[in-house]
Amino acid sequence: MTARLTSRAGAKAGLSDPAVPNGRAVAYRIKATPGITGLSPPRVKLGSPSERSDGETAARIGETLRGNTEGRRFVVETYFGRRARATAFDSRQRELIVGSLLGDATLLKTTSGYCFRVHHGLAQRSLVDWKYAGLANFVRTAPRESGNGYYFRTVSHPWLTELREQFYRGARKIVPIGLLESSLSAVGLAVWIMDDGAAEGKQLRINTQSFSAGEAEELCRFLRAKFGIEMTVNRDKAKPRLRCKAASMEALRSIVRDHTIPDMLYKLSL
Repeated sequence: MTARLTSRAGAKAGLSDPAVPNGRAVAYRIKATPGITGLSPPRVKLGSPSERSDGETAARIGETLRGNTEGRRFVVETYFGRRARATAFDSRQRELIVGSLLGDATLLKTTSGYCFRVHHGLAQRSLVDWKYAGLANFVRTAPRESGNGYYFRTVSHPWLTELREQFYRGARKIVPIGLLESSLSAVGLAVWIMDDGAAEGKQLRINTQSFSAGEAEELCRFLRAKFGIEMTVNRDKAKPRLRCKAASMEALRSIVRDHTIPDMLYKLSL
């Protein structure tokens, strides 16, 4: 929904909560109209208030003071989004997002740019809740269920728009090696493994089937150069996936264990 102030006669609008400067009640009228997608959060553009006369009845003022709850929610959400978009993600939050984008997360188009969306199955509820806790100052609504899934999304943000340009070619997600070299450390690696890792005996495989064979090879070289982890590329129905060599498993565990939530330690055969 998109909300804007209006004072036109005959508009289908209700009075919002009034401000009361110097003892005089000030009321706003808010008119709500569908947004472009029907899913975008409401926006409020503040204009000049219309001051009510001192002769207005107490009953009318009392009704107004009880409030237009939708109007109040609009103002709170608009302030939250504006504040969040003006706030920079910290380094841990950026790693959480980058590691998730190597895995199952996506960047979704909104009317204001791009938002970050996490969506896992109900069995991974604890992982979704952990990610939400790390990004809560950018998320309006706590995780919720949808069918067999559990998800949340952030507000749109300028940095996410920049990230979209690095992580995608058209609709296809790619491997931005330059970004990983500068921005991915143990936290991001742990997040990626919690998303896409799977125990295979005493070893680990990382499901990279959405990437090309060349990108999988690049990931192997990156992991060897940055973390000293030896990976090989094998095939899953002609799609590439990574497997950690047995000799590197202990080194891998030592890097990511402290950043892995208890429910996901099984992916490290722990």
